[in-house]
Amino acid sequence: MNKLENKLQALPKEPGVYEMLDAKGKIIYVGKAINLKNRVSSYFKGKKDSKTTALVEKIEDISWTITSNELEALILEGNLIKENRPKYNIILRDDKHYPYLKIDLTEQYPKLQVVRRKKNDGAIYFGPYPSIGSMRTVLNTIQSLFPLRTCSNNELKNRNRPCLQYQIKRCLAPCTDYISQEEYHKLIEETILLLKGKEKELIRELEQKMKKLAAEMEFEKAAKVRDQLEVIKKLALEQIIDQGHAKERDIIGFCFGETRTSIMVFYQREGNIANKEAYFLEHLREENQGEITRAFLEQHYGEMIPARELVVDTQKLEPGEKSLLEEFLSYRKGRKVVLTSPKVGEKKKLLLLAQSNAAEKYRQKVESENYLEREREKALEGLKNYLDLRKIPKRIECYDISNISGTDTVASMAVFMDGQSAPSEYRKFKIRGVVGPNDFLAMEEVIRRRFKQDWSLPDLVLIDGGKGQLSSAVKIIRGYGLAEVEVCSLAKKEELVFKEGLREGIFIPRKEMALKILQGVRDEAHRFAITYHRTVRDKKMTASVFDEIEGLGPKKKKALLKEFNSLAGVRKALVGDIAQVVKSRKLAEKIKDVIGDE
Repeated sequence: MNKLENKLQALPKEPGVYEMLDAKGKIIYVGKAINLKNRVSSYFKGKKDSKTTALVEKIEDISWTITSNELEALILEGNLIKENRPKYNIILRDDKHYPYLKIDLTEQYPKLQVVRRKKNDGAIYFGPYPSIGSMRTVLNTIQSLFPLRTCSNNELKNRNRPCLQYQIKRCLAPCTDYISQEEYHKLIEETILLLKGKEKELIRELEQKMKKLAAEMEFEKAAKVRDQLEVIKKLALEQIIDQGHAKERDIIGFCFGETRTSIMVFYQREGNIANKEAYFLEHLREENQGEITRAFLEQHYGEMIPARELVVDTQKLEPGEKSLLEEFLSYRKGRKVVLTSPKVGEKKKLLLLAQSNAAEKYRQKVESENYLEREREKALEGLKNYLDLRKIPKRIECYDISNISGTDTVASMAVFMDGQSAPSEYRKFKIRGVVGPNDFLAMEEVIRRRFKQDWSLPDLVLIDGGKGQLSSAVKIIRGYGLAEVEVCSLAKKEELVFKEGLREGIFIPRKEMALKILQGVRDEAHRFAITYHRTVRDKKMTASVFDEIEGLGPKKKKALLKEFNSLAGVRKALVGDIAQVVKSRKLAEKIKDVIGDE
């Protein structure tokens, strides 16, 4: 009995999440089940569709996690899909990063910052908000009530007199000590109360503050607090009305295609469409509409907080999925959420409107892609003519070298397929046989190593540089007997193209798309090389710093970098957060002592 059969035999008959892994140990599919044994075993029995057949052929291992119930399984499934983005799951590919408002209480004078990612850095985050517009509305309200600073930390340190924000009463000038740190932090506390929705508590505090100021004969300050109170009470009243009577709905329309689905969400608040957002899901041809609907609701509302009612066509869902989704959405909302699939009336009209908008977005995207494809075809034809190539260069490869004074030299290979970048084909190389700064020898090494591989051959090789770099590449490529691979180089200064066998450079007008394709693949190779070089250098620095810390073994180093992304991330982290990762407060303090604070 092989490893996979042993795993199938060992599967429990309990609810949970299963992960299917390929030969490299990579997760290729994540699913949930009420009964893990029955669900996973079903993949290996009976007649299967082409998607399942392709998936099963790749499975080399299975792992699973038992959960208390199906809702827990659904939540864990969503988190694992988001983290691993498995090949055979339906994924919200454009993966919008919703805006948050952030307050970093470790700063001397904290401010409200707009960020796109929530990090484990000890700061307080509010959101996510469905759009930058809705977030700006909240931000403007806060700024009108609480005059917090908006300047950068550098401006705060170096300013010696108040800026315009102080003059128009939108800031209290902490930069010049016009407000004490204690008073400023009180404003921050009030801001946090409002953002957390604790208006009643904030109103009580401000009323006490107003009475105290009035008793101290500070009538002007008391009047300002009174004005703040009026705005906050109005906000609180609007929220009560909204919760009791006004409509709070998300209306979700789908337009299903063969390998992608367009989705339009109308966010209805207080009876009006407050905002709308378009999304696209990419999926395999065999996915049915119910699976696509479920995947979007789980992934979208795994990030966003849902409205109290979601208007969506639920007829395609499997039996029992609607009630499970409502349970999940209610868990995310913190109160009951219902899924409504109307047949007539106002809600039906709104649903049809969302569906027609989704269909229009789908049409626009297809038309745009068709147009760009035609333009790329023209550009590649133009490139063939300008460079007098034997055929249209469907696959273009470009190589770039990156180092600092000859140390940690690396190279990159960027690839364009049919005129657009193909990141999955990119490759990176550590240069091994070159000592010191010698880009010519480094280029020779990377070309030699690349053409030893059994990879698809390029129609055109582009070298970043002039005649010297071109000669180094040609010598190696022709040495492998590859007469069919054409080679040229692109010199940065004049953007002239040099081709093997020609003494003079070829001029392609700057407005031509043919040149833009060459520039695009050259710039991608450069970006990829620099990014890789930075990673190599940072790892080296991180390793040397971490090696100084007694008690910090390889596993804990890896855990730290996974949690905080980089040495800079560890520097920013609080001791408590580091302690949670390394499981020791004493070790966390030692780490902070060695690496310092940013």
